[in-house]
Amino acid sequence: MNNKVYRKKPSLIRHTRDSLGREMQAWKVLIQAEWKWILSLIFGLVILIACTRPLPPNDVYLAVGQQGSIFETMGKKLVPYFAKEGVQLHLVHTKGSASSLADLADKGVQVNAALMVGGIATKGQFPNLLSLGSIEYVPLWLFYRGQDFQGSGVFAHFASKRISVGVDGSAEKIIIGKLLNLYGIALDDRENFLRIPDAEAVQKLIDGEIDAVCMMDGIDGPNIQRLLENKDIHIANFAYAPAYVKKLPFLSTVVIPMGGLGLKDHRP
Repeated sequence: MNNKVYRKKPSLIRHTRDSLGREMQAWKVLIQAEWKWILSLIFGLVILIACTRPLPPNDVYLAVGQQGSIFETMGKKLVPYFAKEGVQLHLVHTKGSASSLADLADKGVQVNAALMVGGIATKGQFPNLLSLGSIEYVPLWLFYRGQDFQGSGVFAHFASKRISVGVDGSAEKIIIGKLLNLYGIALDDRENFLRIPDAEAVQKLIDGEIDAVCMMDGIDGPNIQRLLENKDIHIANFAYAPAYVKKLPFLSTVVIPMGGLGLKDHRP
C-alpha cells in the first residue's frame, strides 16, 4: 500500500490570486456593513474639494494694466508658457497699477495675479496679498514737445503746461502726486493736469494736442517706444532724482547715459 502524500509546489501566482480574493471579499463585507458611513465620507470629500479647490486652475487671470504697457507685453509672452502646462492665461486690462491692485484684493473680481508698479500701496494695506519680487525697473518718464528744456526745475516748468498725468487708478498719477506734494503743488487743483489713458496721451502728444506726458512704463513698452522713436519729442531730465529717492525711499534712480538711445543724433 502506497502511503505517500503528494503536495502542490508553492506558487507565487496562486498565492497572490488567493490573497487578492480574500482581500476583495473583506472589502465587500465592509462595504455591505458600513455603506452609509462610506457614502457620507465620499460626499464630504466632494464638498471639500469643491469648496477649497486644491487642484491648480485651468484658467488664470492676470491684470496687466493699460494697453500698450510693458506689463501687457510681458503678459503676452507668458501666454504660450502657461499654455504648454495646460493652463489658459487671460490678460485683464485695467486703468493702471492701482486699479490692478484693487481688483486683485477684491475677491469679487476675477483676477488671480497682477503685474504692477511698486510703491503705490502702504505697508500692511493689503495683508492678504503677497509679492513675488521685482522683474525690472519701470521708470517715471516725462516726454514733452517744443524747445529743449535745460533747467533743473522740471515740475515747476511743466506745472502750467497741458500735461497728461495718468488716469485715476494709474501708478503715474499716484507717484506724480507724491512728487508734486514735495513742491507744495496739489495735483487735483490744476485743470491743465489731464487724466488721459497712456496710449491716447501718446497720440495726443505726437499730434501736438498736448504739451507733455508723464508716464510710468518700461523702456521696451510699445507706448514708450513710440515716443522714443519720434525725433520731435524730448525726454525731461530729473536733476533732483537723488533727492526724490531720499524723500520717497521706495523709488530708485534710473540713468540713461548720454547717447544711450542713439549716438548718431546724441539722444538723449
